[in-house]
Amino acid sequence: MEKIDIIEGLLYIAGDIGLTEEQLIMHVPITKQQLNNEVNNYEKPHLTISRHDQRYFLKTTSGM
Repeated sequence: MEKIDIIEGLLYIAGDIGLTEEQLIMHVPITKQQLNNEVNNYEKPHLTISRHDQRYFLKTTSGM
């Protein structure tokens, strides 16, 4: 399983609460730089990972 798949799953479970960078790093063997790279390169149809303040969220996007 890829690290981004674990991040996606954790963010899905967290829902509207989201997760902090520290929480993600604690649960995924990843550095801050790797986390930023994974999030910036995340490409899935109808999904995006966004960051607001200190939290990351998995969001759905428009189908068009």
